[in-house]
Amino acid sequence: MKLLAVLTLAACFAILPSCVTAKEVWKKGDNVAAFFVCREEKDIMAIALADSKSKQNFTSLLIEKQLTKSCFPLRPPLMFVVDEIIGSYKDYKGIETTILKIISPKNNLLVGYIVAAGIPYKGI
Repeated sequence: MKLLAVLTLAACFAILPSCVTAKEVWKKGDNVAAFFVCREEKDIMAIALADSKSKQNFTSLLIEKQLTKSCFPLRPPLMFVVDEIIGSYKDYKGIETTILKIISPKNNLLVGYIVAAGIPYKGI
């Protein structure tokens, strides 16, 4: 029964956007609402790679990362602050996606890493 719940949750993550805030350009200091966070940069990088290849790879890895507690869902989504732009890529649907390091808006402590639809701010 627990596995069914995890599989259903993972399917929802695969369908929904990476973050609640549908913003096109990301830069340090932006607010972002997230519902799935990874503790380590290596974990979000693995998810980004899977997301760039196929929906099946992405969904399978989301399940694995949750089961190993490397990444965790947030229900309801919470607001964070972008601390750093790690990189960007196109997901399996061809959507520009950015990898973000996020911090708590209350104490500026590291929360983790997320992927969010959009591109990094390049500056002038």
